[in-house]
Amino acid sequence: MTTQFQKGKVILVGAGTGDPELLTVKGMRYLQQADVILTDRLVSPAILESFASTHARIIYVGKQCRKGASTPQATINELMVLYAQDNKRVVRLKGGDVSVFSNILDELQTLVENGIPYEIVPGITAALGAAAYAGMPLTARGYATAVRLLTAYKSDVVSESYWQELAQTDDTLVFYMSSETVAHVVKQLTKYGIAAEKQLAIIEQATT
Repeated sequence: MTTQFQKGKVILVGAGTGDPELLTVKGMRYLQQADVILTDRLVSPAILESFASTHARIIYVGKQCRKGASTPQATINELMVLYAQDNKRVVRLKGGDVSVFSNILDELQTLVENGIPYEIVPGITAALGAAAYAGMPLTARGYATAVRLLTAYKSDVVSESYWQELAQTDDTLVFYMSSETVAHVVKQLTKYGIAAEKQLAIIEQATT
């Protein structure tokens, strides 16, 4: 099957986690045909080095990106529209999966408002990649039957009642973007009586 990339279209591609070989085949094929790639800081450089079209213009966007810049969301939206209206094949390359803790809704609204055709290519989110590489199933009979994807990036705005609920649940809890707040997370869960046998794993740069 051949993936055809229509001119004037934006493809939002989830790049997966750190291992470039976890990129989907469809995502790879779109990168190979792209005229413009707007890439986030969390995307592995090896993905661009290995799969991006040699003629593609690569623009680093996102917060604290590896080029030392911080691109406002409004600018990213404008770039997508600008290049698509110039009849370019545009890939918006995002770390992990495009639908998990990203600004995809804002970007989709911009594309719809401007009549720009788009497609979403899912990727492997950090929770799934980390769990697989660490050999830790997120659900297992007798342990957990559900998973919650959470962020503690602004843990101070989480209500006390919600902390209590998290501490008492049997669900597997996955906290994204929490490297600077992990101590607060542990403190709050302990405060509300999380089971002493509940196992904890702190993972950074999963699958790299």
